[in-house]
Amino acid sequence: MPQGEGLYYGVFDTTMPDLNLRNPRVVQYRQDSMRFWMNKGVDGFRLDAVTMLIEDGKASYFNNPANAGIVMQLRQTMDAYDNRYLICEASEGRELYLDACSAFAYGVQQPLIDGIKKGVVAPEVITFLQDPKRDLAPLALQSHDSYVGDRLINQFGVNGAANADF
Repeated sequence: MPQGEGLYYGVFDTTMPDLNLRNPRVVQYRQDSMRFWMNKGVDGFRLDAVTMLIEDGKASYFNNPANAGIVMQLRQTMDAYDNRYLICEASEGRELYLDACSAFAYGVQQPLIDGIKKGVVAPEVITFLQDPKRDLAPLALQSHDSYVGDRLINQFGVNGAANADF
């Protein structure tokens, strides 16, 4: 560490250091922060990128088995308060987190959009609607994240070269 400069790990960006959630004191800090805000009247939280809470380097940073346990600890913190809501962004593997939070139903949006364009109901949408835990997985049609797909306004041709053919 030359001249007092430190190093940190940031999987998303070099300007976004990741918290070391393997350290119980860091998890306790998150829980204390949640309590502070709930004591101020906050009704709920959105946990971003729960699939990447614990990382094992650049080659292994997705859906670590410890992630669901951390989310459950945060859920238990919220359970000490009445009527609070926790939602998680889980790009894949949402079923790993549904015992602790609602998790956006990414992965269904593109078959739904394609079905609307074609005038049919895609099999993936039917499967989603038949899932007994669907009420814990709100359907998200769009996000700022590229893995969700192009903006709806572009997919339906509203602001583009031509109107959509549907």
